[in-house]
Amino acid sequence: MRYIFEGKDITNRNIHLSDERWHHIAEEHPEVTPYFVEFGDILKHPIKVVSYIEDPLVRYFYRYYKQRISAAKYLMLIVKYLNGTLIESGTIPSGGSKIIIITNPIVCSDATYTILDEDLNVLYTGSIVSGGDLQQTILNAVVQNSDLSYDTTVPAQGILPLPNVRIKKSDGISSIAVIPSVQNYNVADSVVSNTDLSYSANVMATDSLVLPDTTYNINLDGVLNQTFAIPTLKNETINISL
Repeated sequence: MRYIFEGKDITNRNIHLSDERWHHIAEEHPEVTPYFVEFGDILKHPIKVVSYIEDPLVRYFYRYYKQRISAAKYLMLIVKYLNGTLIESGTIPSGGSKIIIITNPIVCSDATYTILDEDLNVLYTGSIVSGGDLQQTILNAVVQNSDLSYDTTVPAQGILPLPNVRIKKSDGISSIAVIPSVQNYNVADSVVSNTDLSYSANVMATDSLVLPDTTYNINLDGVLNQTFAIPTLKNETINISL
């Protein structure tokens, strides 16, 4: 429905006049049309407002126009408060009266609402009583890791700075690195070597290294006499027989 007039009355209530209703008024009361632009001021500053005894929702708003040629010097706007819609307007002679028959109001059905997230998932849905208000509480989001050792909440539309992750050695004390959460980190290989670096090998984190046996060559007077191998780093007594 298109409204050609919207304003407020002296009690600050919203008043509307539909295009369809105005055509009916203009046909029945063409003498009113020159005063259309003054409807807002009449409703806001009438010289008198009178109740209609047969309908407590109806009010008569009066404005006196001395300069009018006709005997009817008063312009009367008849308002019925049905969701703020202006129902009828017209003129009556001074001291006269007019009765308007108003049909039953249309009852507006409740409105429905749906709240979606950015991925268009439905978060909340429900209804609002016609003319009513709704305050919907949006629950906080929950952030957890896979084993629930980290658990916190984030206010709706809030931002959560994730704490850094500290990588420690197996002693649980010494730190290897501090990195942002949800970031991949490659732990460097360990290096195993002997004191003169004649032996050196890399060991990946959490892997094991089996050290090769140590080979001993026994020379007598510069001539190879015996060759044998023993596990590296194992204390061993070597007996040499001549």
